Amino acid sequence: MPTLLLWGAADKVNRPSGGRMRAERMPHGGLYEVANTGHWVQFERAELFNRLCADFLAGRRRTRTSSARSS
Repeated sequence: MPTLLLWGAADKVNRPSGGRMRAERMPHGGLYEVANTGHWVQFERAELFNRLCADFLAGRRRTRTSSARSS
């Protein structure tokens, strides 16, 4: 099952290492660590969050693990 994980690189509630661990266990998972972002990626970086979700739903996935920056 394709799965998208969006993780704030500065998340102090759920550390980024937890996201990496989860992504490693999902053969069809994609992890995006969003720079300068805490726990609430969808609020802190709403435009980027929406773009990544739209790309994922349209089948335009990036590499398995990458770092996304707000533009």
